[in-house]
Amino acid sequence: MKIKHIQFYTAIAKDKKLTAVEKQKELYGFFKGSKALKKASVKDLAKYETFLNTIFVDGDIPKFNRIVKIKGVKFGLEPSIQDMESGAFFDLDAFVQNDIETNLHKILAILYRPVILKVGSRYEISSYVKEKKQDKESRETLFLHEFEYKHALGVVSFFWKSTGNFLNS
Repeated sequence: MKIKHIQFYTAIAKDKKLTAVEKQKELYGFFKGSKALKKASVKDLAKYETFLNTIFVDGDIPKFNRIVKIKGVKFGLEPSIQDMESGAFFDLDAFVQNDIETNLHKILAILYRPVILKVGSRYEISSYVKEKKQDKESRETLFLHEFEYKHALGVVSFFWKSTGNFLNS
């Protein structure tokens, strides 16, 4: 499941103007528009809805990869919170303060950047502050459409735990 799917689902679930029936209709329309979900059985759709509900309530935080490959490009997770460029940290903080769910793809685009050098298990990622705005926006769009939500949960959880440990030390 991609981030854009979760953002849509969350927006419908939070919409207080819609009745429960209207929410179901909206979600059905969403399911109906998905090629993969069109082929799913009613039983599978029920499992899908149960899964969506559990990840917003008390689902386990999944593991994540430090390096992900999307559309042939390797992106590495910010290797060190302590050494993160201040520009990246300030932008990250701004996105988190506004709305994590809506800005998740932008947050991930700050935390994951193109790998420019890899030796064994160590890697170097591109500089956030030296990157062109259009490259950042392109990565945000790519992550919105292609980054798996289950990995995003693990990354955000890891990042906040690491940030808390860093700030407390």
